[in-house]
Amino acid sequence: MNPRGHLLRRVALGGLLVAWAALAVPVPRPSSYFGSVTVGGSPVGAGVALTAEIGGVELAATTTFEAEGTSVYRIDVPGDVAETPAVEGGVEGQVVDFLLDGVPVTETGVWSDGTYTR
Repeated sequence: MNPRGHLLRRVALGGLLVAWAALAVPVPRPSSYFGSVTVGGSPVGAGVALTAEIGGVELAATTTFEAEGTSVYRIDVPGDVAETPAVEGGVEGQVVDFLLDGVPVTETGVWSDGTYTR
């Protein structure tokens, strides 16, 4: 290929990369939650299922674990990518419901991009 052909290919490829970068949609950061888990004031132990739901749709799941004699958890609830038809996660201000072994708990969260809430 002649030098001019190489140059044209590089310019075209560069233009495609710039266009692709302009169309790239940033993925929201998760809204993360952590804390201790008790039932009746007593730790629940390790390995208990904890799920997070928004509007009745499960979006994240984890299990409790032991830390210094306390049952604790950490869960990341993904964010929704608004430009897609699927619901991948939460959006600003939505209420996050938590379930412990499938049973709703009284504490809730509020989904917010990139937060780490106790």
